[in-house]
Amino acid sequence: MRGIMPAMPAVTRSAETVADVLVVASSRLAGVLTLQTLLLGGLAAALLGLAWLCVRRFTSAGRRGQAGDTADRALIGQLNESLQRSEARFRSLMGLSSDWYWEQDAEFRFVEVIGKPPAAMAVLENLLLGKRRWEAPVVGMSETDWAAHRALLARHAPFRDLEYGLRLPDSERLFHVRISGEPIIDEAGRFQGYRGIGTDITARREAEAQLRKLSTAVEQSPVSILITDVHGAIEYVNPRFCQTTGYAAAEVLGRNPRILKSGAASEATYRELWTTITDGREWAGELHNRKKNGDLFWESVRIIPLLSAHGEVMNYMAVKEDITLRKEMTAREQLRQEQMLHHARLAAMGEMAAALAHELNQPLAAIANFSGVLEHQLTASPADPTQMREVARTITGQALRAGEIVWRVRAFTRKHETRRMPTDVNALIREVAPLADLAAKSRGVIHDYDLAPDLPRVTIDRVQIEQVLLNLIRNGVEAMEDVAGERRLRLISRLTDNGSAVQISVCDRGHGLADRVLADLFTPFVTTKPDGMGMGLSISRDIVEAHGGRLWVAGDEDGGGTTFRFTLPVKAGEE
Repeated sequence: MRGIMPAMPAVTRSAETVADVLVVASSRLAGVLTLQTLLLGGLAAALLGLAWLCVRRFTSAGRRGQAGDTADRALIGQLNESLQRSEARFRSLMGLSSDWYWEQDAEFRFVEVIGKPPAAMAVLENLLLGKRRWEAPVVGMSETDWAAHRALLARHAPFRDLEYGLRLPDSERLFHVRISGEPIIDEAGRFQGYRGIGTDITARREAEAQLRKLSTAVEQSPVSILITDVHGAIEYVNPRFCQTTGYAAAEVLGRNPRILKSGAASEATYRELWTTITDGREWAGELHNRKKNGDLFWESVRIIPLLSAHGEVMNYMAVKEDITLRKEMTAREQLRQEQMLHHARLAAMGEMAAALAHELNQPLAAIANFSGVLEHQLTASPADPTQMREVARTITGQALRAGEIVWRVRAFTRKHETRRMPTDVNALIREVAPLADLAAKSRGVIHDYDLAPDLPRVTIDRVQIEQVLLNLIRNGVEAMEDVAGERRLRLISRLTDNGSAVQISVCDRGHGLADRVLADLFTPFVTTKPDGMGMGLSISRDIVEAHGGRLWVAGDEDGGGTTFRFTLPVKAGEE
């Protein structure tokens, strides 16, 4: 610890010499303590006072004989012991301190570095000893900064809180320091160099760098970020928020996010939101909000409670993405799909027109025939009321049958808005089958139903799933058109995927599909039919996937024909 603590004087020196040494020691220690006043307090001042007390005592009394010498030696011993205790205390505090101490010569070269931990000091010694500060591998200081610092040193002026980094050897890691120093002036007033204190601020600098990265990420984020206090008052918004809403940051700080409310969402939605986040849980959903200029826009919103180390909510952070364009594109795609579905249904009706005419002809012919019978009964004498009532009931039944056929066709061809509701799949299959029968009967196809009982309901758009079933049934019927013998089409329903989905299978007894056909089976506008559009299976797959299920094709289990299967997920709570 060269230059910090003087060597202790021998007790055999004269009192005047001891006093002189104490004056010098306390003066030098006082110079050091300008940098470590928090460590040692007023020690230097106490030593200086004791030294002047000795000088005054021996100057006034002179030499007073052996008794006086004995008293003097005792006093010197006490002072020596006090200095040793002070030095031990100083070294102990130095060992506990996280700071390190340095000294430079008159040429500003480092001559000493003292501190802990030893490994860090060894690195500093390797980087600094024998070098001027600006000659070390430093970063974070420009040429202008160094010029200003060297000018200050040339004036032998003290400096405080100079911060820079040292690049560690064979590493990309930096060692950041903050130093303060003052000039060393000897008794003759000559400049001897600098000494001072340094602090390792690497952890702080790295934390600041990490914070800057996070801040930059938030500032440049492509999504809106909003932070409020626990009462909902806005404390921060990023630039994307301002771009999306049209509000400047200064206009929203301190206000509540309800300034964006459009009135489209119910109060129950906002109550649920607030209850969720105040419980410390995350809320996610979509909100239809209003910009500053009055335009409406859709946002996908996640609100996250920010918790303290003790689990208490400190703030709320909302991460929001403008999904207006996505919603519009989804709506347009849905409209396009509905239009294609409608056209496909009309095309299917065109193909079934002949069979429909045949089907309607039967009840209409019956009505005409029984009307003649009734007319004959009315002119007969005597009339038979019982027979007339029976004929009238038959006419009514045939008329209702014809009306039901017309109603089913009308409902089938009508354009519907997409609307999903819990549905009994088995009942849906039984309702679609009569429409498919119009085409099936003309080809001599018989339907077999293997429907699992007590299936859970599935949430679907009935019209769209009807279209899928009709497409698959018609394909199966057509696949067996030139098959000799009995033509049977099996319709099967099962619970699958550990009870999470209902699976529907349509199995024909046709000739099967070639591998080259299977490769492009679901590709739009690819068809094996001479008059087909190639859209039926493509539309069917899109519909099933939009419902969260999947549609695929497999060979029949009995070794012949083709089986189409599709699944529909069971909505939780509806089993």
